[in-house]
Order: sequence, then structure tokens, then C-alpha cells
Amino acid sequence: MSLIEQYFQQTGMLRGFQTKLLDGLDDAQGFWQPGPDIPPIAWHLGHMIYVEASVFLGLVKGAADPEIGSYQKHYRMGAVLPEPIAALPKLSEVRKLGEAWRPRVAEFLKTLNPHELERPLNVPAGIEVPAFLKTPGDCLRALAVHEGHHNGEISLLRRLQGLKGFI
Repeated sequence: MSLIEQYFQQTGMLRGFQTKLLDGLDDAQGFWQPGPDIPPIAWHLGHMIYVEASVFLGLVKGAADPEIGSYQKHYRMGAVLPEPIAALPKLSEVRKLGEAWRPRVAEFLKTLNPHELERPLNVPAGIEVPAFLKTPGDCLRALAVHEGHHNGEISLLRRLQGLKGFI
């Protein structure tokens, strides 16, 4: 099984859990926070979708996408939550971003050959990328784990609201 096939298998399983975690939630539950500095469910989902799209459709593809870039202030690594939290896109809007962007990512990934997965990333000046992301293959490995981590955060936030979670 190729690395791309493994990524699709892992994220497919994780997104099955994600769908169960998100189905039935309204925008108020998506914005609920147990404390002022704790990102709500809507942020975690937006962050996962933004990071995957910006890494693969921007960094790996080598072309900036203005639509994806317009969400950078909210969802990039190290983003500060806005005041008020309602300045973030609603959970229902974020889910629509995923419906639009995730198929684009999948189509792009299908165009990569195994040799391209091990080429060095060409990181533009001013773009912050964790040091362990050196190749597109590194990105595939890390982002499957990243998505699992944030699914856990969503599950915990559900439990703190008195809803069923997976942990």
C-alpha cells in the first residue's frame, strides 16, 4: 500500500469518527468553550481543514490559493482566538469548507508519484512550518496524526458539554 493510500485509509477512518462527533451539533455547541483560551469545536474542525488544504494545495503544490489563505488568520498554527469567538466561521460554514476543500486535496494527492513524496519542500520565506516536515511524505504522515489529535479534542469538548464522545 502506498503512503498516499495509507493517508486516505487513515483519514477516511478518522473522518468517519469526525462525522459522528459533528452530526447533530448546532452552531452554539460548536462555539461552546469551557474557558476563554480553549478553542471550540468549530475552531478544531476549521484548523484541521485549513492545515490540510494549505499544506497540500499550497506548500506541496507550490501555489498559494487566495481562498485558503484568507482563513490563515483564524486557523494557522499558533493562531490567536478572536474576540468575540463568534468572529470565527460557524460550525455549519466550516463543515461546508471541508466539503469543498477536502475533495480538492484528494484529487491533488492522487497526482503525486512516489518520487515526489520524498523531494524537499520548498517553503516560501515567512511561512512557518514545523521542522519535522521536510518532504510531502512527512506531511502525509504528520497530518493523519494531526487529524486524530484534533478529533480527540472535539470528543473531549463534547464530553465537557455533557454529550457523548469517543473518549
